[in-house]
Amino acid sequence: MFGYIRPLVSELKVGEYEYYKSIYCGLCRALGKNTGCSSRLSLNYDLVFLALIRMAVLGEKHSISRKRCMVHPSKKRPILDKCRALDFCTYATAMIADIKIRDSYRDSRGIRKAGAFFLRPYGRIMRRRSKAIGEVSETVGQLMKEFAELEEKEVPSIDVPADLFGKALAVLCSGDTGDEESPEFRICYETGMHLGRFIYIADAADDFGDDIKSGNYNPIRLFYNSDEITDTMRKNLYEALLLECKAVSSSVSLLDFSAVPEAGSIIKNTVEYGMPAAACRILGISGEETQ
Repeated sequence: MFGYIRPLVSELKVGEYEYYKSIYCGLCRALGKNTGCSSRLSLNYDLVFLALIRMAVLGEKHSISRKRCMVHPSKKRPILDKCRALDFCTYATAMIADIKIRDSYRDSRGIRKAGAFFLRPYGRIMRRRSKAIGEVSETVGQLMKEFAELEEKEVPSIDVPADLFGKALAVLCSGDTGDEESPEFRICYETGMHLGRFIYIADAADDFGDDIKSGNYNPIRLFYNSDEITDTMRKNLYEALLLECKAVSSSVSLLDFSAVPEAGSIIKNTVEYGMPAAACRILGISGEETQ
C-alpha cells in the first residue's frame, strides 16, 4: 500500500537528486543497524519523504559521507549519516513491514497467502523492533486493527477507510515532534493525514483490476457499484487525489527549511509534480487530459 510518494526526477536538479539518493541510502544503512539486514527489503521511497519532513521539523544538522555498500561495492556513494530522523524512519519501516504482511495474509489467496503466512514470524520480529518508537507504534497498531475491521465489513465508502488510514499516517508522521498544540506537531499531523488519504485512494485505484479478479474489498468498486473504472470515475478520482496534493502542499509550506534547503526543494517537487504524476499513471490519464 506504499510507493506513490516520490519526486519527479526529471524536474530535480542534479545536486537535489544526489541528496535524495543519499537519504535513501542512509535509510538503508540505518535499517541494517537498527532493525536488521532483512528489514532493508521493506525500504521504499515514501519513507524518504517522511525523513525529509522530520529533518525539516527537527532542524537537525546532518552530514553526508561517501561509503561503499553491498549493492554497489565498486564505488563509494553519498550516504546520509545516522541522525534522529533516520532512526525514527527505520522503526516506522519495521512497523509498516509488519502491517503489510498482516494485510497481505488477510487479503490474499493461494500462493500469496501462503507466502504471507511464512513471513508472519518476520512480521512479529519487526513489530517488536518498532516498539522503539513506543506510543506511536501502539497507536498506529490500534488504528490499523480498526482499519482491518472496517475493510472486513466492506463499507461502501471511499472517505471512511481513507480517513482512518490517513489518521494512522498522521500519528506516524507527527510522532515525537513535540506537544500536540505545537506548530510542528500540527503541520506533521495534517501532512500525514492527507498523505495517508492520497496513498489509500491511489492504492485502491491501482489495485482495482486485481481486486475485481480476486474478490477482495475495494472501496471504489463498492462506492460506484461498478466493475470497471469509467471516464467519469477516473476524473472524480483524479480530482480527489489532486485535492490531497494541494492539502499536503498547504501544510508543508508552513515548514522552515532554512536548516535543510535541499529538503524543501525535493518536498515541493514531490507534492507538485511527483504525486500528480503518480495519480496520472495509476488512472491512465495523460497530462493533456488534466488541463
